Amino acid sequence: MRDTLGQRGEAIFTVLMTEFHDRSRPIFKPQFLGDKWQYVDFIVELVGTESIITYFFVQVKTTRTGYTKKLNRLKVKVPQDHIRGIAAYVAPTYIVGIDEVTEI
Repeated sequence: MRDTLGQRGEAIFTVLMTEFHDRSRPIFKPQFLGDKWQYVDFIVELVGTESIITYFFVQVKTTRTGYTKKLNRLKVKVPQDHIRGIAAYVAPTYIVGIDEVTEI
């Protein structure tokens, strides 16, 4: 179940990042890096920059437990060693929380 939940979160992230806005194409191009990367799941390129390639790394954390009542924060856990590992990248890095809720 854990791998399935993570895969669903990564798929939701890809769909959200590739939404069409005012332009005829998405503004982000995410590329899944596979399970071999320890701290990041995606490299995401900003589409449309001509002179330089602009990108950032993302680790996706998925949950079905919702939000805290007091502070309305998503209930995801990120181990301290992952935070240190992500911070070691010499590039912008983000941890993205996905609330995977199935409605029937």
